[in-house]
Amino acid sequence: MKKYLFLIVIFVFIIPFSVFAQKNEIHFNSINAFAAVGGQSEVNTAFQTVNGIQFSNWFTGIGVGVDNY
Repeated sequence: MKKYLFLIVIFVFIIPFSVFAQKNEIHFNSINAFAAVGGQSEVNTAFQTVNGIQFSNWFTGIGVGVDNY
């Protein structure tokens, strides 16, 4: 009986977690933005790009932006 209980625990708890763990892959991601900025004077443009890596819902990277205002 203990042998069957052990097999049930493995199939119910351990195998599903190992399957979900394999779906999280690290991949390259890029976030680009182009905007029109304005204030009291004229309207100008701005551009920003951030490049980095993404793992699941986490993103880290380094970027640069140009603001002509």
